[in-house]
Amino acid sequence: MGDTMATNAFAIGWHDQCPVSCPRLRSRGAVRSVFLFCMMRAACNAPCRTRYRTVFKMQMENKRPVRLSRAEKNALTRERLLSAAESVVARLGYGGASVDTIAAEAGLSKGAIYSNFATKEELFLELLRVYMERDTAELEKIVKLEPEHLYKALTQWLATMHSDSDCPLLVAELQLHARRSPEFATHYYELQNQQTRTIARILRAYFSASSVGLPIDAIDLASCMSALAHGLSLQRPLPKSKTKNQAGRIIDELLNVLIRK
Repeated sequence: MGDTMATNAFAIGWHDQCPVSCPRLRSRGAVRSVFLFCMMRAACNAPCRTRYRTVFKMQMENKRPVRLSRAEKNALTRERLLSAAESVVARLGYGGASVDTIAAEAGLSKGAIYSNFATKEELFLELLRVYMERDTAELEKIVKLEPEHLYKALTQWLATMHSDSDCPLLVAELQLHARRSPEFATHYYELQNQQTRTIARILRAYFSASSVGLPIDAIDLASCMSALAHGLSLQRPLPKSKTKNQAGRIIDELLNVLIRK
């Protein structure tokens, strides 16, 4: 809770200040603050979140900071760009999310984008992949639980899925772009099919743990669940913070019906 509050507090202050190029932000304290902000934004999504939180904790305790490697600094820059892309596409849509706008949102140069991603399309595909990998990792942990814990854990996950991101909106924007760009479609549908196969594998494990056979083909059921998750989310107003995900609630109720003997 403490590190989250600190991150939010700095985020508000950062957006109220001038960009990184401003002389006022060249002081050691300001640079360190920007550095800490980048680490905490990365900690929300990156697999190496534990290390970044450790660094942050040491900074807050006024201990000697851990020196990050070049690879870790590059990872922080990528996370900063992905976070900026997420914010921009939520406000302006894919068409309005120009490279210049994303760079400005991140407080970086346009060159920082092209040194990490070949194109804007590659940047957004990476953002989508991060979303998918996070969901997959969380669901795979849940289906490994014993049945008496599995159902409650899945209900809780569905109730809060995508509560901290605009994943359904991003998916809708990229789906539309895939229809208009054949080259982009090749990469997008490859990623989508990979996610569908992963969800199908998780559904097989879920029904197996429930000692119930799948009602339809696992791939078809996985496609239906994905369509429900994103479609229902977009049909409703943007939920308020800390409210249950209504799309997740409906999917949970549907799964409960399907596993009844």
